[in-house]
Amino acid sequence: MATDPFPQRLPTLDRLGVTDLPNVSPSEAATEWLNVFSAAITQSNVEDVVNLFLEDGFWKDMIALTWDLRTFEGRNDITKLLDVRLAATGLCEIRLLDDPLREPVLQKLFPDLAWVRFCFEFTTKHGKGTGVVYLVPLPDLKWKAYSLLTCLDALTDFPEKVRIQLPS
Repeated sequence: MATDPFPQRLPTLDRLGVTDLPNVSPSEAATEWLNVFSAAITQSNVEDVVNLFLEDGFWKDMIALTWDLRTFEGRNDITKLLDVRLAATGLCEIRLLDDPLREPVLQKLFPDLAWVRFCFEFTTKHGKGTGVVYLVPLPDLKWKAYSLLTCLDALTDFPEKVRIQLPS
């Protein structure tokens, strides 16, 4: 019997037990979720952070927390990540981005698959980064993260050197 090489399941509305999408703006859903996330991060409350994710949610990190390219699948793995790296990295100053390309938006990919995608910026002890979150609705009208990506964009002690090119 062949095994599924991609055992991850998409968070379809049927699987989540949702019959209709909540009547809430993407900005409201993103702001509410990010405020709770930011408060839990500030208080180093790993349990509250992890409870913002689906049981089989993902946290993908690109250098920001782990100095590596890592994917943490499920609440147990996310808990392990935060237990080890949250205090060490000093994740803070989490702020929603609202420019046209990164503002919160409801994306309906298929009739049974929809999420709110939004971006945020943050600071760590070592630099600044951006994050991308995909929130899915639950029957109790709450939103949980299916996937969160953190990416370190710039190092504090080694700012990017911009070379000005003068016309010849």
